[in-house]
Amino acid sequence: MNTLVMYRKAVSLCLIALALAILAPSLARTSQASTAATVVNVTQNKSLDFTLVNGTGYEIKRVYIGPSNNPNWTDDMEVLRGRAFKNEATLDITFNPKTKAAKWDLRVEWADGDKPVNWYGIDLTEIETLTLLYNADTGKSSIRRN
Repeated sequence: MNTLVMYRKAVSLCLIALALAILAPSLARTSQASTAATVVNVTQNKSLDFTLVNGTGYEIKRVYIGPSNNPNWTDDMEVLRGRAFKNEATLDITFNPKTKAAKWDLRVEWADGDKPVNWYGIDLTEIETLTLLYNADTGKSSIRRN
């Protein structure tokens, strides 16, 4: 089996673990909550963990996070797992300790069916908070790294 296939499988398994870690505390949130519960896991990869904020003014139905240069967005990369990500809500993203990648890509799919937006090559080791933004005047989506 070549190294790239083994790497993709390892990343896929890590992202599944990430999704499960995110899902449990998020089920306890109410739809009006502005802060998600923090997942505490002593074995998490803290250098990649970050808080995702929806500051777009719109509801998001899917958020994918995957290693850069992966040509496909797969279900195991999707972190909301059917939950709505309402405007002004936050979500703590935690990573499995075995998860490794130099850069990460992010994809957002809107609840209203508008065209998805992708961002590529995000260095998660340099951020604590990633805020999704939308400018209605220009029709452009952007991210703010904090």
